[in-house]
Amino acid sequence: MYYVNQWALGGSLFLISIISLVLLVRGGKQHLPQKILGVCFLGLIWYGITYLVVSTGNLINFPFVYRIGCPFYYLIPPCFYLYIQFSLKRKSHLRKADGLHLIPFALALVDMSAYYFGMSAEEKMSEIWRVQKSPILIFDTGAGFLPAISHFYFRVLQSVIYLFLQWRLLISARKSLQEGVDWLWIVGLSLFETLLYTGNLMMVVFGRHREDLSQAPLAARSFQFIAVLMILSLAVISYYMLFKPALLYGQEFQLKEAGGKEIQATREVPVSLPKTEYCDMLETYLLTEKPFLRKRLTLSELAAELDLPSYILSGLLNHHYKQNFNDFINDYRIRHVINRMKNDPNWKALSMEGLAQECGFSSRTAFYAAFKKRINSTPAAYMAGLGDGDQDRL
Repeated sequence: MYYVNQWALGGSLFLISIISLVLLVRGGKQHLPQKILGVCFLGLIWYGITYLVVSTGNLINFPFVYRIGCPFYYLIPPCFYLYIQFSLKRKSHLRKADGLHLIPFALALVDMSAYYFGMSAEEKMSEIWRVQKSPILIFDTGAGFLPAISHFYFRVLQSVIYLFLQWRLLISARKSLQEGVDWLWIVGLSLFETLLYTGNLMMVVFGRHREDLSQAPLAARSFQFIAVLMILSLAVISYYMLFKPALLYGQEFQLKEAGGKEIQATREVPVSLPKTEYCDMLETYLLTEKPFLRKRLTLSELAAELDLPSYILSGLLNHHYKQNFNDFINDYRIRHVINRMKNDPNWKALSMEGLAQECGFSSRTAFYAAFKKRINSTPAAYMAGLGDGDQDRL
């Protein structure tokens, strides 16, 4: 079973590596939760690689993996917690206070600098040879300013704290769960973390008895069982994400139509959302901040300013306003220019190019086409009609 576990872990790490690559290469602020999850998986991948290298007796062939990942393992619990928090609350931006989660990572990096830069290559290779002969010594070698075993204890304590905070967040959110949250995915991921941290705890508690399993046969079998469950869970998560593109491509919520039928959220699918939840926020922001006056404003930029996922804003425009993004923004631009035409005499003296520039259009042609589409009149004819008492048809 021991060698079967190694092959199974290798396959799971390959799958999760593909997932991590997809999560991390996504661009834009709207994909920040996916990037955070990608960081979690990268930490797990390196942890798994280190375990395989040490357990198969190949550490001497790959000495660079030894102790390199120690500070980065401190990123796994807080990143999982932030991802769950973002998923439940539909956030897409980090706060300044979220930087506090990096403190354990920074402290570990400082501590390990004594090993990275304070030991000679010969001293490092001497320790690696000892671990190669007796993997149990990984608990006692490669120390920085603190003993090596202290990092195992600190990571267990950190994971317990974050696991408590995460489950408390889940229980609290369950009472007022927002529509469309993929609860199965969030709970499943949290259960995987619980299993992962339990295995890590058992490794620390019973790791010193690994060479002589007769000292703790029940503990050894329990740890082996936990290891198998962890590997299977990692494989299940990988397959689940591969068959759930919404989790990979920045659309972490499974949305529902009014009738309760689940739909896959994409930019093309109209999303059924409570109008009052977002429309007032959108319209107020447009009227007060006037982002439509910026040239080449994009849907993703506006969504980021509203702290909404792009597909939520797209679904809102398509479903409630029955317009695409360009037509919707152009309507606000036309409203703005007509209001200025009626109330600011200086605007009547502007050229077509000047009017286009002032109201956010990228060119005179785009302004002319949008104005005629909305008002069924050219800008010049409309301005001429204002002197005759022509009414605003917007």
